[in-house]
Amino acid sequence: MNGLNFKVITNMINKNSSTDALAQNKISQKFLTFILDNEEYAINLLDVQEIRGSKTHIDLTTLIEAPAHISGILCLNDQVVPVIDLRLFYHLQPLPQNESHVIIIINLHKNLFGLAVDGVVDIVELTPEDIKATPTFFSIINKNYIDKIGKYKEHTLMILNLEKFIQNSQLNLGEHIINNTK
Repeated sequence: MNGLNFKVITNMINKNSSTDALAQNKISQKFLTFILDNEEYAINLLDVQEIRGSKTHIDLTTLIEAPAHISGILCLNDQVVPVIDLRLFYHLQPLPQNESHVIIIINLHKNLFGLAVDGVVDIVELTPEDIKATPTFFSIINKNYIDKIGKYKEHTLMILNLEKFIQNSQLNLGEHIINNTK
């Protein structure tokens, strides 16, 4: 895996995931960046609960008749956590058997799910000037999941909108998450 190791990232998540820290710093947001098929994506750091090693080292239980992009479920602190393989969700080639994914555990409105990605890169801080609206041509690509475009150093980051993503991922969590926030 490229980038930071899991312990460093987990420590950074724990240090940076308080709502008070975000309230004090109104001009920037922190994002966890990850790689998927050589492209860099980002998700809001406050939605990340933890990062797990490769799915080859995690005991995933396969679900019969689940959509192809649902890798399975894992038990995490007595909770069942569905795991979405983003490569399969985006109709990309699966990684070869000898290569492994990293699973990012997301806590969205107290609902847990995992995202299997190629690797975690870094935690970055973006100002409003670094974040742009998605271009209009993204409607062809499916603007529903890409919330904004971020610029960090020489990197272009596609920022995922996790709420829209989960509504459309066939996990049936979308409606449950939306109802819990009302």
